[in-house]
Amino acid sequence: MPDNKFKTCIIDGQEQYDIIAASRQDHLTDARSIRFPGSLLSFVDIEMSEITPLFSEMNNGLKCLPEEHSSEPVDKILRALDALADHHIYFEVFRQEWTDRIVPYQSTGSLQKIWQQETQHMVEDFVGIQCQIKELFSQVLDIDKKDGSVPEKMTAYVKTESAFQFCPQTIRYELWNNAAFAEVLYPKTMYELISYHFQECVKRELRFRICKNCGRYFPITGRSTAIYCHRPFGKGGGTCNGVGPVYAWTQKRKSDKVFMEYRREYKRRFAWIKSGRISKDEFYAWSKLALEKKKECDAGTLPCKSFFAWLRQS
Repeated sequence: MPDNKFKTCIIDGQEQYDIIAASRQDHLTDARSIRFPGSLLSFVDIEMSEITPLFSEMNNGLKCLPEEHSSEPVDKILRALDALADHHIYFEVFRQEWTDRIVPYQSTGSLQKIWQQETQHMVEDFVGIQCQIKELFSQVLDIDKKDGSVPEKMTAYVKTESAFQFCPQTIRYELWNNAAFAEVLYPKTMYELISYHFQECVKRELRFRICKNCGRYFPITGRSTAIYCHRPFGKGGGTCNGVGPVYAWTQKRKSDKVFMEYRREYKRRFAWIKSGRISKDEFYAWSKLALEKKKECDAGTLPCKSFFAWLRQS
């Protein structure tokens, strides 16, 4: 069997990974560090339709194994596994698990019975896990739901039929990277790694909130009043906590008829400066008075109809 190795731990809030994939031609060592629980959250964010073709490719390779003695179906499976591992750190364990099954077939030429049923519905299974994670966040770790402590809510949650099933894990207490002792996990399956991160969230009683901008859960690590996450948002290179307040302000203003009328007249009169219909001093004098009128309207001391009429006639 290939001597694959994957181990991970959490040190000072950072997920640490050490990966050795002996099945590759070059002995690859991959060390990564991710802020906990970044991997769990990014797994929840995966659009599974994006990786469905990779599982289809894997299934096609599995179908050909009993029929073909060439390396082509094996290579097809390994390419799909590599692409999955590149997609997310969790799939690195999945790759190593399945490589341990596939590579002996490739090296010895002997037929190995591999049940295709394991991968046929795997995407649906992953979607189910995503839903379970979000449900536990909602029922147990959501900071905005004050009905009981985390242990109390966890006790109620595990009694539900759809509760996530935590699994046993192979953990050793050892020196990591000659720098610090830690509880190190040696996951045999991808589900075991997910379970490890998930239970650490519960054990540490991490709190989460739904981002007001993107609608996804994020951990509350600093101010408990934070309402936006730090994920990238849109194509402009901004993040939710950067663009969220501006977007929220814009959306709120769109529904504010008083502001929209004031803004429309403001922009119209500002354009008059360039056309020479009004001087800058005249414009700024008008804008100062208009702002005072708007404040009166917002406070309810000036009726909206009167304010709108003044804007048109001033």
